[in-house]
Amino acid sequence: MIPIRGNPFSSLNNNPNQTLQDGVAANPCVQYIQWGVYTENPVAKGSVTNIPFEKQKANVVDYSANYWLQAFIRGGEFTQLSYNQTILMNIPINGTIVKFPHITCNTLTKNNKDYFILCIA
Repeated sequence: MIPIRGNPFSSLNNNPNQTLQDGVAANPCVQYIQWGVYTENPVAKGSVTNIPFEKQKANVVDYSANYWLQAFIRGGEFTQLSYNQTILMNIPINGTIVKFPHITCNTLTKNNKDYFILCIA
């Protein structure tokens, strides 16, 4: 049996986007473009489609994400992409479906080769 451990980043339980906010506070961008993606859109009739294995083990029932394309010099090149996403999964545990929010956020920065690299805060 695997022992149950506590969350090593329990401070992020109340605000999973704290690392993004800390990064912007330390290095403010001067321009950004923001957009979002949501599956719960009644007009667009959004949904999530899963393969059978996922449906059995961790069925994704909702997805939302926000993206920020950022520039650090006014009128300059957009060199950073930050995002947060929430994936709501139904996970069967001992005959009960548990709704589990899988929340992630991160920042990717553009290097001199015109592609983005992942920066873990």
